[in-house]
Amino acid sequence: MDWTPKVVAKLDPTNMYQRVVEFPQQLQAGFNLPVNGDLGGFNPSQFRNILVAGMGGSAIGGDFVRSYLADKLTIPMFINRNYGLPLFVDSNTLVIASSYSGNTEESLSAFEEAMSRGCKIIVVTTGGRLLAMAQANNCPYIVLPGGFEPRAALGYSFGPILKLMQLIGFIANQDQVIADTVAALTASAKKLALNVPTRATKPRRWPTS
Repeated sequence: MDWTPKVVAKLDPTNMYQRVVEFPQQLQAGFNLPVNGDLGGFNPSQFRNILVAGMGGSAIGGDFVRSYLADKLTIPMFINRNYGLPLFVDSNTLVIASSYSGNTEESLSAFEEAMSRGCKIIVVTTGGRLLAMAQANNCPYIVLPGGFEPRAALGYSFGPILKLMQLIGFIANQDQVIADTVAALTASAKKLALNVPTRATKPRRWPTS
């Protein structure tokens, strides 16, 4: 099949192809999103563990950050896909509540439970109830751009969490790493774009004897 833009548009009504192509720019934009609120009271030495509370696409960014930082973090990082929180979560836990819509029940429940246990909390969302709860409780938060399906917003779920790890002081500066990654991914996307002709290959001839 000839993968022309017209053919792809017919098979991809939600325009997921374009989301993939734009991932490098989304990653950079997500990493650059500002933190609303004061992180001055967030000292890495006060935390014994980090927990990202989210579901579906909103938790995938946490998965990727945890994998990327496996040999860089000196404390464990967990991803919580549930209503409640593990028993180890306490005032020495940094909780990042991530919900793209801001109305995910599990994330809202985790936020409330984290508040009751005296955790330090940071919220990553586009809005909804989770943003309102963060503002009402003076928790720092990052507002994501709306209009995406959560699974198509990986750059906006990965970039902000990685930046938070840098800003709080868990890891070294990642600015150049992100810039280099974005450049490499952008170059690859151009090579694989739909308007780049593919090289025809001859069918392989197998020996008859």
